[in-house]
Amino acid sequence: MSAPRDGAPRDGAPWWTRPGVTAAGAALLGAVLLGGGLWQAWHASPNAVDAETLRAAAVAADRIALVGADVTAGDGARLTWRSVPGATRYHVEVLDAAGDVVFAAGTPDTTLALPDSVRPRASAPYEWSVRARTADGGTRRSAPGRLLAR
Repeated sequence: MSAPRDGAPRDGAPWWTRPGVTAAGAALLGAVLLGGGLWQAWHASPNAVDAETLRAAAVAADRIALVGADVTAGDGARLTWRSVPGATRYHVEVLDAAGDVVFAAGTPDTTLALPDSVRPRASAPYEWSVRARTADGGTRRSAPGRLLAR
């Protein structure tokens, strides 16, 4: 009697009980279990990124980067920031400790010289920020920097 065409043994045992098929099935099951365990370990990791971290990163990426966020006021003090692609104009504001605007100016540049009259007190530094207006009508803002007394 010859073996059937599907390769099943002559004794009538099902195909899935053959040694080669059983070993392949065990290897596949092990890979699935190991992969699932690694997936769970990765998601349970303390280094996993949560939604709040992603939101903060998105906000930071949308901010104008200040170059030297802490600037000392005085003769020749300059505020500098990174350019924004498509920006047509920048608006700079300096606020006192109460949040009142003590200086504001617009410029097409990424640097602005402060007038000598803008002088914070040592006990109350000023804050400065930049807002960019883009050609498509959008705006981007920087995080505040500090303007320190000399």
